[in-house]
Amino acid sequence: MWRPLRQSTILNPGDTLLLYSDGVTEAGADSGDEFGEERLIHTLRVNQSQPAEALVQAIVNDVNQFSGAARSDDVTVVALRGL
Repeated sequence: MWRPLRQSTILNPGDTLLLYSDGVTEAGADSGDEFGEERLIHTLRVNQSQPAEALVQAIVNDVNQFSGAARSDDVTVVALRGL
């Protein structure tokens, strides 16, 4: 039986919680190379001072540029920032 995962955390000012689907890290796999966690972390670091919305858009843009037409899965990204 499937049960939802329930957990809580505190985001302090400057903290970022990034949620993403496997379609982000696996983008481009059809061509033999995946976007991967290292590229995702790089994009996060480069855009760490951006608002959450701009960070999400930067990640989606990088995934799209990397994978082009080779993407066969959804790309879902949610960023939450502590205030």
